[in-house]
Amino acid sequence: KAPAPVVAEAVPITKYKDFIFSLDMESGAIANTMAGSTENQGTATFNYGGVNAMLAWVPSANFDPVGSVKGMFTAIQSSNSAASFVTVAGGELRVGFESGEFVLYTASESGASVGGGIIGSWSCADTNTSFTLFVSGKDSTNLQLRFKRLIDKFDCDGDSDTAIAPN
Repeated sequence: KAPAPVVAEAVPITKYKDFIFSLDMESGAIANTMAGSTENQGTATFNYGGVNAMLAWVPSANFDPVGSVKGMFTAIQSSNSAASFVTVAGGELRVGFESGEFVLYTASESGASVGGGIIGSWSCADTNTSFTLFVSGKDSTNLQLRFKRLIDKFDCDGDSDTAIAPN
């Protein structure tokens, strides 16, 4: 006899909506909006289910998602000179109806894994705002799961429950 399927339980969600966009997270997430953040540009950090996340937003004029991802990756490498970084994957990212770019990387010190991260970047046409999301953690499965949940629950204009891309 086949085992009964596992039933997923609904998880209470926290909605981050201090600005024009919104982001749903599971209960227990801790958000910190950086001083000086406005509707037009800013930074928020999140401690979310075993990962650390940072979301930055800027006006879309002259924004390049590939350049943003590369710039963030270079900054991370520069701030962790003792670690070696290897990109594992990269390419197009879908956030709701918007497209962007991402890179997935691992980090090691003296040959031992110290974690990794995912950097994604996209622009929201309706609000003329561009976003870069950086998520890091020690467990690669959890890291990928949290990143996916964050982009799946991101909404450019903050009005709908989630932004779901067409198939």
